[in-house]
Amino acid sequence: MRKISDNMRINFLGLLIKYRDCFVPRNDALHFLVIAREERPKQSIKLYQINNAKFLSILMAAILYALLPSCASKKQHDADLINKLEKELFSGTHAPVDKEKLLQLVDAYVSFADKNPDDTLAAEYLFRAADIAMNIGYSERSIELLSRIQQQYADFKKVPETFFLMGFVYENNLNDLEKAREMYSAFIESYPDHELADDATVLLQYLGRSPEEMIREFEKKQQAIQ
Repeated sequence: MRKISDNMRINFLGLLIKYRDCFVPRNDALHFLVIAREERPKQSIKLYQINNAKFLSILMAAILYALLPSCASKKQHDADLINKLEKELFSGTHAPVDKEKLLQLVDAYVSFADKNPDDTLAAEYLFRAADIAMNIGYSERSIELLSRIQQQYADFKKVPETFFLMGFVYENNLNDLEKAREMYSAFIESYPDHELADDATVLLQYLGRSPEEMIREFEKKQQAIQ
């Protein structure tokens, strides 16, 4: 009976590690091939030696069969939590906004994207998380999430808005005018036909000016027209 290669053992162990978070034992029918040595000062784990490669392949298939539905169930649970929080927060009532619950929703959005980076909703959830973070004063986290969208989801339809919002946050929340200028300029240059391009141009024009200065300049322009 031939022994399996070290690579096969490594691949099998990698499979167990990859799916450890969503592993759910089913009536003790499946077991990890590990034992915990509780009598030692530090817990150690020993992988049993498996000599039958065919048995290993069957076992791996069985584990996948058991794990994948569990992963799908966990994904649905996360999606249900998001839907629940959204309904509670945005039900149309005029009750005061629950900041703690908004933070829970931000965390739920990000957690879903972390666990399901290839899901079609991942980028949208990150965008929603960034928008909420911006509006409740978590500016740096908003910047982080918007930047993540740019880097990981370049084809996402709302990527143009991420530049605009980053400029807005840098200008109004973080008072970093240089970064704001950089973001507004990048937005105008990359998306000149976007519906927000004119707004970005105006914001760039008045960047760093006080409301009083803007009013005086507007009045001067009005007088010149008359």
